[in-house]
Amino acid sequence: MTYLAFHNLLQQKFRLALSMVGVALAMMLILLLSGFQAGVYQQATAYLDHTPADWVVAQDGVTNMLSATSLLPASTEDLARMAIDPVCGMSVDRANAPAQALYDGQVIYFYAAGCRDEFLATPERFWERTGQTGGAL
Repeated sequence: MTYLAFHNLLQQKFRLALSMVGVALAMMLILLLSGFQAGVYQQATAYLDHTPADWVVAQDGVTNMLSATSLLPASTEDLARMAIDPVCGMSVDRANAPAQALYDGQVIYFYAAGCRDEFLATPERFWERTGQTGGAL
């Protein structure tokens, strides 16, 4: 079968030239599009490198930063350190939380030890209140 293909190509020089030009153009097009893609990604990261934001947030599994970011001001850092007690609803500093518990693989921070004890007695009731079905609080 390959003999027949080579025979047909070599018999008609015009077909051979057209085939070679077609392959060369296809390779040039692939290189051109790869260059465009690399340039777009470089420009997207240049934008992020020069933005005045202190934090860049992206979803899990993001492989490139194009159209997948949220920019947050520096004041948001304090909010990121805070957690909400699922029992009483108070804000709790994660670094100085009076009580903690591990539930469903997540560390939960509490405003007081009494809140932790109440949560551990019936965790499902408070877990649903947070709107979580598993995962991070």
